[in-house]
This record gives sequence, structure tokens and C-alpha cells, in this order.
Amino acid sequence: GAIWESVKILYEAGHRKIAMIAGLLKAPRFNSMNRRSRDAFLAAAANYGLSVPDNWVQAYGEDAWRNNSLEELPLIEAVLGNPGNRPTAILCSRGETVEPLLQYCREKAIRVPDDLSLICDSHHPAHIPECSHHFSNMEAIGQTTYKELLAWLKDPKYKPELHLIPKEFNGLSTVSKPNQGGK
Repeated sequence: GAIWESVKILYEAGHRKIAMIAGLLKAPRFNSMNRRSRDAFLAAAANYGLSVPDNWVQAYGEDAWRNNSLEELPLIEAVLGNPGNRPTAILCSRGETVEPLLQYCREKAIRVPDDLSLICDSHHPAHIPECSHHFSNMEAIGQTTYKELLAWLKDPKYKPELHLIPKEFNGLSTVSKPNQGGK
């Protein structure tokens, strides 16, 4: 999935200090996307032999049953607050985390992507002028999917072109070589 691919990209770029801000997990019975992303991150990190300190994996709402938002700053501070032990890359599973993360980095003089690489695996585009980024055009994908579905419904022999969504990430992606103390 996208999280495994993200860890692979960062690892191949030389990162060995990778963190994740997963956001709201919800109770296990809900099997939330953020919970799956966090679990995939931990599995991928273990697969690549990466040591991930507890404070580098931030989430909340372990037993929540509602989508209650929490201020993102405490999660960001927990990951980046110790200048002597900062990750060189962060994965975010929520687009809403990116803006406060970039604001925190500006205030603390952490340069993105020079000092900190970011990958946000989110299908919610956000306005991020300071970084290079790319988003899949979800409206165009939706329209193409709708047209393909209509064509298939009109002619059952029609074979839809289901390779509509590119393999690239839907969210923010800034990856550079790590500058904070090497690998």
C-alpha cells in the first residue's frame, strides 16, 4: 500500500529516522484507515530494520467511537520537540496535519524538505504553497469512472479501463536526502 511505498521511498533516499503522525485511530472495532496506516507504518519500519522511538508514532482516540478532532500541535511537538532526537522524515495520514506541521517547522527553523522530508498519504487535498507537491485530480478520476460505469451498464460486453488512478500518491510528497546527522 501507500504507507509501505512511502517507507520504501524514504528508506531508499537514505532516511533511517522516520516518524508517523497518524491522527485519530478510533476504537479497534471500527478498523479506521488511520489505524491501518499506523499499523502498516510499524510493520514497514520493522521490515526495513528501522528503530522507531515511541514518541515518533503519534495518534489519539484509541477508544473513540466518534470523529472528534484534536489539536495537532501536541502530536507535532511530541515528534519534533527534541532537536537532538528528531526524525529526518515524517509520514502523515491526515491532510489536516500538514498545515500545522509546516507552521511548526517555520517557527522552529526546520527547513522542509532540506531538514525534514514529508509524505502525506491523504485523499483530502490541502493548500500548501511552501512545498513541492502533487495531487491526483479526484474530480477527473470520478468523472472518468462514472463514464466507464455508464458505458459498461449500456453494453455488458464493454470492458472498463480500471487503471484510472495512478500509482503516485494522492497527497503531499517532499522527499530529500536526510541532513540531520546522517542516516
